[in-house]
Amino acid sequence: MLENAPDGTFGGKEEASRGLLATGGFETARTFEETKHLEVSGAGFAAGNMLNLTLIVGIDVDSIDLSKITINGIALNPKLDSYVLSEDKKTIIIKLHDGFQLTSKTPAIAVNGLKTQFGNGVKNDESNNKAKIPCRERI
Repeated sequence: MLENAPDGTFGGKEEASRGLLATGGFETARTFEETKHLEVSGAGFAAGNMLNLTLIVGIDVDSIDLSKITINGIALNPKLDSYVLSEDKKTIIIKLHDGFQLTSKTPAIAVNGLKTQFGNGVKNDESNNKAKIPCRERI
């Protein structure tokens, strides 16, 4: 973003513009995020057939696809299930359809395809971009 002088030293003599500072801040945040282990950190069922997926970073709402979230190997149905993203974009609150029933007290939940607000993939396993989430017992 900023070029060095011909002798290799930083030769900046002009003030940074607002746009340059904004771009620098965004790029710094994106680069820093890439160094973190991005993951879905937890899940919990709540009254009213709700499933809360907690993340360590903000999520791009356009990357959420309910059909790529599975519970005990069964994909959620975007036509029957719905979700909202919390204001801080770190919790996906999923409303499961009325007929949905858990077959286990400790369901296996897997999430594919989530992206952060900076476009980085959210995962636990580097090889397959899939997050397997510990789930708290249903309330």
